[in-house]
Amino acid sequence: MLFSLLTHKKVNALSIDLSARAISNLFTQKQNNFYSKASIKNPSYYIKSRPLTSLADQNSLSSTAQAFCFKDIEAKWVERWNYSSRKNANAILSTHHNIQKKNSERSLDSTKNTFFYVLSMFPYPSGDLHMGHVRVYTISDSIARYHHLTGKNVIHPMGWDAFGLPAENAAIDNDVSPNEWTKKNIQTMKSQLKTMLVDVDWEREISTCDPEFYKWTQYIFLQLWKSGLIYQKNASVNWDPVDMTVLANEQVDKNGNSWRSGAKVEKKKLKQWFLKISDFSEELLQDLDKLELWPENVKQMQRNWIGKSVGVEFDFSVKTLDKNLTLSVFTSRPDTIFGVSYIAISTEHYLVDKKYLPSDKAESIIDFSKSLSKNSDKNINSKIGIETGLFASHPLDPKKKIPVFIANYVLADYGSGAVMGVPAHDSRDFDFANANGITDFISDSGKSELFCEKGVLKKIPANDIFGGLSSDDAAKRILEICKISGLGRVKTQYKLKDWLVSRQRYWGTPIPFVYCSSCGPTPVAESDLPVKLPVDVSLSKRGGSILNSLEKWKNTKCPSCGNHAVRETDTMDTFVDSSWYYFRFLDNLNNKLPFDPVKINSLMPVDIYIGGIEHSILHLLYSRFITKALQTSSTLKYNSSVLNEVKKGLDNPLSIENTVEPFKRLLTQGMVHGITFKDPETERYLKPNELEYTNESEIPWIKSSKKKPLISYEKMSKSKFNGVDPRSVIAEYGADVARLYILFKAPPQDVLEYDTKSIVGMQRWVAKLFRIVSMVEIKFKPIKDYKILSDRDQWTAQQKETYLLTQKSIKLATDVFENSFTFNTLIASLITLSNNISLLPTVTNPHLDLHISETYALNSLLVMLSPIAPSVSEELFERLHLNNNTYLKTIFAYSWPKLDKSGLVSDKAVCVVQINGKVKFKLEMYSVLFNNETELKEIVLNSELAQRYFIDKNTGKHVPIKKTIIVSKRHLINFIV
Repeated sequence: MLFSLLTHKKVNALSIDLSARAISNLFTQKQNNFYSKASIKNPSYYIKSRPLTSLADQNSLSSTAQAFCFKDIEAKWVERWNYSSRKNANAILSTHHNIQKKNSERSLDSTKNTFFYVLSMFPYPSGDLHMGHVRVYTISDSIARYHHLTGKNVIHPMGWDAFGLPAENAAIDNDVSPNEWTKKNIQTMKSQLKTMLVDVDWEREISTCDPEFYKWTQYIFLQLWKSGLIYQKNASVNWDPVDMTVLANEQVDKNGNSWRSGAKVEKKKLKQWFLKISDFSEELLQDLDKLELWPENVKQMQRNWIGKSVGVEFDFSVKTLDKNLTLSVFTSRPDTIFGVSYIAISTEHYLVDKKYLPSDKAESIIDFSKSLSKNSDKNINSKIGIETGLFASHPLDPKKKIPVFIANYVLADYGSGAVMGVPAHDSRDFDFANANGITDFISDSGKSELFCEKGVLKKIPANDIFGGLSSDDAAKRILEICKISGLGRVKTQYKLKDWLVSRQRYWGTPIPFVYCSSCGPTPVAESDLPVKLPVDVSLSKRGGSILNSLEKWKNTKCPSCGNHAVRETDTMDTFVDSSWYYFRFLDNLNNKLPFDPVKINSLMPVDIYIGGIEHSILHLLYSRFITKALQTSSTLKYNSSVLNEVKKGLDNPLSIENTVEPFKRLLTQGMVHGITFKDPETERYLKPNELEYTNESEIPWIKSSKKKPLISYEKMSKSKFNGVDPRSVIAEYGADVARLYILFKAPPQDVLEYDTKSIVGMQRWVAKLFRIVSMVEIKFKPIKDYKILSDRDQWTAQQKETYLLTQKSIKLATDVFENSFTFNTLIASLITLSNNISLLPTVTNPHLDLHISETYALNSLLVMLSPIAPSVSEELFERLHLNNNTYLKTIFAYSWPKLDKSGLVSDKAVCVVQINGKVKFKLEMYSVLFNNETELKEIVLNSELAQRYFIDKNTGKHVPIKKTIIVSKRHLINFIV
């Protein structure tokens, strides 16, 4: 637990528990015992035994030598961090996660400390990290380390989204149980995360497949059921025929395919469990405006998915065989009511019944409707329908009879399951009309025209009183008449449907209900939770759940009457687990409740949440819903009287409203793409061994055809042969360089196109830093009094330039970590600063002492680098401070450099250069130079602009200068020639 042990001025939540033995095992074969154990434990011995003198010549340093050194530096610091953790175990007990209370509820050690909650979306334990993982966890770790350096109590946990179909299918393929497969993968990925130097609080680790976690998922399920937010119903559901399970609407893509298997989704009638997310439609929509630190595109995706629509519901009269029925139809464009050419109803509408349909057509219509329903998603882009033989009377023009169709595009659960078709003013209706022979919208000239914008209503007999009105005015007038006549009403509808959470699979959280012949569906007693998933099972084939065949597990007693009952064999959608896990991280040892509301109120919301934009609708929307829904639970809602006691000890207490939204800031990272090569004729993806290079910098040839391949960057995939194994990258370049590359290559929100040239560039820059430090470490003296930095009047121009660049880097770095997250600009700024430092005379000349501005610049550079490249920064910082008695043994015990705004003001001026009193040119230079005539003259006369005026064109000799006049206040120099 590095940070909590070694700082004398901060209490924080960051921790590193890296196994040096695990890392060293990865590299043992190549290291060949180059370093002794003593060199790892003793930093001075380490440096003396290998001072890295070869780094002085950056260009001659081979890639292998650099990577070799970096690996050992990482191993050294991992061992140092772990050694410090073991030696100072008692110090851990003072941290906010309070290991001393491991078997009881944790409490906040200090309510006055400033907490900062950094969270990345927890991974599914597939067994191996990919470059996308490296990217997201490097981002979150760098942000967490930065906030630690600013003095915050940082909460940076990690866990595992461990349930779900992939584990179940992989277990079948590998002939092991999902439980065994998952636990093994967790250990593998945990080890890999540690090799990345990711610093998370493993004391907070959770796994959704652990009974100690899903016990509380079941508990929350029961609380929401008590609050009336969970119900069961027979419903037409999305059925994945490959994975043989139900999918939520959000898990079916725009082409009607399963998000997981890619199979065409079918419709099926099943009794399922639903969460009433639709009750929160308006709140979920309105509260998006409160999320000022979320990307606008994510908020817009949620707005579109919620799909609020305000309009009018008209009542059409339909005459059936024996009665007149009311057919309610919603439209968001009431001004188009006079353009209705047909009404379309869903396949599940109540009118699709033999007792209502014409007897001679009823059977064929119903059969066609069933076929349409079963294959609706397969024909999602087609406008298929059938005429019912029924007609509806227009509410404002009763003489007009409108045909009623069954259409595949009408959703049964949206509105009343009926929509009005206006082909002249809606593109979808236009296509349906053309496909189904509806022609009454065609003009007298024979043209079928489409106009979808708002406009002015034409004057026709049926709407004489509306003719000439604008669309908006006509809509208001139509609504007034409908209200009076009772033929219509204002209505708000949402596309968002209740969340179907039943899954017909084994590897998931069991739903805590039983079925009793006397009592019906009955909740399991809270004292009997968790309903454990049997783990010693054998899965022989894909599809469906084996829980229904486990008689011993399935058969039980009814909690209500004690009679025989059968357990629910469906499991929960895995998104239920991930919809609340961020709460559990804050109180993961609580054995009485999922979490202590007081803690949640103190530490939520998550300050920054990092993950892929692909979760914009599913996970993020569900998490927002669950956070709001928990407020309705009498057990889990935030108790104001208890909260008031906590507020007494808070300087700036969090209000209850702060937990209405779970994530304050959202940072969505782009994918990592790899380079792909395709055959130009067949467009087949080519394997690496099918290519040959004549020069590494050139485009390769295809061995078989000697042709140039097609080259592009695409999402990494085994089938495209463009994947990059993070383990090989770290093994070759080291974790620090890999982290630098990941953040330098592209801003987090953009796609990152992986290439080796850029990562080698990062490797060379780190080598340059070693070269700089190796040249100054002996004469480096720490700053004891920072006040002298304000006395810059006597500094040279170069010293002022270094200080200016340092302040610019601090300003930029702070903004990057606080706001923009454009880490590439931060690293570029540090490179610029290091270039400036490398050219300083005091750096290049071993006989000159460092100036305080240069000492300050080096110190600041390494601290700013440390969140991104921790072990390299630690090593370089230690080398500089070996002779410093006050050195705190780790760079992370120091503070983030403070910005000196006065240092941002450039002490430069525009120098006006005259010859014989006439202005010839101007130069920008430091004002201090006007106090030194010799240096000023030298700079001006050596400038490129001066050559045309002070060099005789005929002789090529310098023009003699008779006199030089300097007017300092006017920044002017006049040469008399």
